[in-house]
Amino acid sequence: MKKLLVLIGAAVLSAVIGGSLALAQEEVTLDDVEAQFGDLTRSEIEAMGYVVDPVCVNASELPPPVQEALNLTPTAAMGFHAVREELFDDTVDPLEPEIILLGPNDEVWGVEYETSVDTEDPTVLGQEMPLLEGGHPGMEFDHYAIHAWFIDNPAGQFADFNPTVSCPAPAPVAVPATGGGGYLTDSGSPAGVTSALLSAIAGAALVAGGWALRRRLSR
Repeated sequence: MKKLLVLIGAAVLSAVIGGSLALAQEEVTLDDVEAQFGDLTRSEIEAMGYVVDPVCVNASELPPPVQEALNLTPTAAMGFHAVREELFDDTVDPLEPEIILLGPNDEVWGVEYETSVDTEDPTVLGQEMPLLEGGHPGMEFDHYAIHAWFIDNPAGQFADFNPTVSCPAPAPVAVPATGGGGYLTDSGSPAGVTSALLSAIAGAALVAGGWALRRRLSR
């Protein structure tokens, strides 16, 4: 009997604590998140354990039909993603975003929350997190994800892309030099074509297309 009472007490305490945490998270607003992360420098972000991906995700790499299907402007962007992988689990904490969104000058544009498909009806900042079926490059599995923008976004503060911002202009496309083994940029200067550049362009297209299109279709 004593053991049963202990178990019941533990269950009640767990429910109370869990309910308190959920209530506390519900009280956190986007302004609170911006106050904590909005003015961080890149070095401060990296010191917190975030790793900045070198690819700026921009809708301009998407085929025009995909842009039209998603109602995107060609320059709409997500930005650079600073990722903290150890935060990805089956919980969502509004003050511990899995991703911080950065602009070309390392300014903080917003955050992104991602959580496991095992999370039951996840919400954050009062928003239901949509299921991203099939995932995206780097996370090729079902999971929930949502963006939260600190800067103004006409598409919505929780939309995937923001039409008011854009990624840096891509590097000049290199073409083979006539009669030689080298390459010329479109300005006529010799240049080497690296796989990194091609991968970056392809990666941005894959991320943007897979991320947004699958999410739109899953709604």
